[in-house]
Amino acid sequence: MENLDILICIIAVASILGQAMLPKLRHFIMVSGASFCLLLVWIKTGSILEPLKEVPLDVMIILVGLTLYGDFILKSHLFSGLIKKVSKLCKGNLILVYLFFSILIFLISALLNNYQAVLLLTPALIGILSQLDSVKKSFVSILLGSVIVLSNLGGASMPISDFPALYMFSQGVISFQSYIPSATPLVFIATVLVIITGVIAVRLTAKGEARKTNPISVALTQRLYRNIKIDRYTFTCSFVVFGLMMFFWVIGINPTIVTILGLFLLALLVDKGNYFEEKIKTLDPSIFIFYLSLFTVIATIQSTSLLPLIAEWVRHQSDDPQLLLIIFCTVTVLVTAIVSAGPSTVFLLPVALGFADQYPPNMVIACFAMAICSGSSFFTFSATAGPLVQSLSERYSLSVEGAPLSFGFKEYLLPGVIGSVIIYLVNILYIFIVL
Repeated sequence: MENLDILICIIAVASILGQAMLPKLRHFIMVSGASFCLLLVWIKTGSILEPLKEVPLDVMIILVGLTLYGDFILKSHLFSGLIKKVSKLCKGNLILVYLFFSILIFLISALLNNYQAVLLLTPALIGILSQLDSVKKSFVSILLGSVIVLSNLGGASMPISDFPALYMFSQGVISFQSYIPSATPLVFIATVLVIITGVIAVRLTAKGEARKTNPISVALTQRLYRNIKIDRYTFTCSFVVFGLMMFFWVIGINPTIVTILGLFLLALLVDKGNYFEEKIKTLDPSIFIFYLSLFTVIATIQSTSLLPLIAEWVRHQSDDPQLLLIIFCTVTVLVTAIVSAGPSTVFLLPVALGFADQYPPNMVIACFAMAICSGSSFFTFSATAGPLVQSLSERYSLSVEGAPLSFGFKEYLLPGVIGSVIIYLVNILYIFIVL
């Protein structure tokens, strides 16, 4: 590699690591890294346009579109009504609280995305936890840790629910009808195992207290959502439009076009575009600035000879197809745990495609998606949901055992590692069974 190529890679990797380790400065770090990398590309080639051509604007459009679509679902108050019902059913029973919220976070992450699912459910969950007089820190760690792991699994269950699968979907690497039978069953098995493990851990941690009820927590949640009524018209419109979008995705119509037209139709149906206008005005651009900078950094790496070298290294690790795929998945898990899901997906996907033709159709992509999910569940900074849960625990003043609790790296580490290992082992078992 040339000296400038080495320098580009160093700055790019430092930026990716820096934003993962310092999430409060992630946007500044990524924008700075992208700027320096483009400057070096300009010095090397005399142009900065070439790497920018590799930035997947279609993914950006789909991310914006699905985020806005999720806001229409939230406007219908469907999930607020669900939380109200769930609280009434749980009545402070810790196992039921864990079970219901675990299932809810998975389903909402699968239908919307994990960011919105965590943003929607965590405040209500914190309100319930803060009112339970019998709850312990260990239970909170299990519950909120499972929220992060299961939101990652929910995002991986559909090709439109989280960035890694969405990126592969938009790039034409996988289709809707090929992703579902290949990856979704693996995700479902891992989800069931994570929930079962969580229930066992809750029983061991809570001991006899899991059977206690706490009417205060129920009253709090009922009061919080007492005036909430489901907007049936908005819900029906959102449900019908989403069903149409699913149909066209499945039959292979361009996902970007489907997203744009579906969102346009929904905007016209709900409040004649006025609600859409308000959401556009208040849309938080930070996540898109982050991904634009991320894509730029990755594009500058792709302009060097690093990726071909890595692909060549992976191919020469073993002549055994089974061992080769296990090595690649293990590397993917470790890289994702350190630099998070977005960078590792864009960075390692070309490597995966380089040897995918040696395996049954879609197998490498399914294993790659599971490895990304495993790695992004490892640490709090490995995925968007981790820093978000920590931020929400501080914003809504989570109190446990009479003291404030910020759910951070230490509290998440054990449930995160266990969840990550479960997903990894399901992936490895799949490789052993198929090959």
